[in-house]
Amino acid sequence: MMKLLRNHSGEAPLYLWFHENTRLTPSQLVYRSFQFPLHAPKKEYQGFPACPLPASDSAPEMTLLEALCCRKSLRDFDPHSHISLDTLAGILRYAYGVTHRVGDFSLRAAASAGGRYPIEVYIAAQAVEGLDPGLYHLHPEKETLTQMRRGRVDVSSWACNTPNAEVTRTADCLLILTAVFERTIRKYGDRGYRYVMLDAGHLGQNVYLCATAFGTACVGLGGFFEEEVERELGVDGVNESVVYMLALGKPRMGGV
Repeated sequence: MMKLLRNHSGEAPLYLWFHENTRLTPSQLVYRSFQFPLHAPKKEYQGFPACPLPASDSAPEMTLLEALCCRKSLRDFDPHSHISLDTLAGILRYAYGVTHRVGDFSLRAAASAGGRYPIEVYIAAQAVEGLDPGLYHLHPEKETLTQMRRGRVDVSSWACNTPNAEVTRTADCLLILTAVFERTIRKYGDRGYRYVMLDAGHLGQNVYLCATAFGTACVGLGGFFEEEVERELGVDGVNESVVYMLALGKPRMGGV
């Protein structure tokens, strides 16, 4: 039976409604195997210039165990030194790139419920060596960055507080993760909303570990105004909505 927890105003908190209404019960275990395509549609921007991700000459020598032990949130970026396109490409490729292909179906480095891959990755490049400032969309299978907009993106209105505003302003680039909910919801129903958020977390941790291995500062950001970011991306905030951001940059010596 649902426990109606109450907040200070006597109302049931929204998280409880969400939690209870996305529970899985035996009566719901009727998967609609014939109601969704085997492969979720891939998002692609046609008619925009595309920048191929440079091939990585070598992988970082840091082991996974070392990356796990060294990983931490770093938000103090060096204003005089910036990450390179090669480094950004390595992080993107190892965090979300294609690892296996089975016919026309591809598996990626990040775990995804049912292989639906609802997470799209956008990059607001501000000071990446070898990459023009602008707004880009990652196509993991083609290993390209599609330039949606040229010129430095105004991120000043995105953050909800001063610390986050400083991070977004000084980062070499921001990785913006959006969710195309239908890809997962169509297979798993309301329960799929939980899976989408788990997918974003899997990818975010991959980015953290890859950034650590490449000697890059990384910090995850949750304090942002969704509507401001979505307006910049040109997504509707309903069928596709921003769920997570990560800031990358060269670490300042002694920064925390």
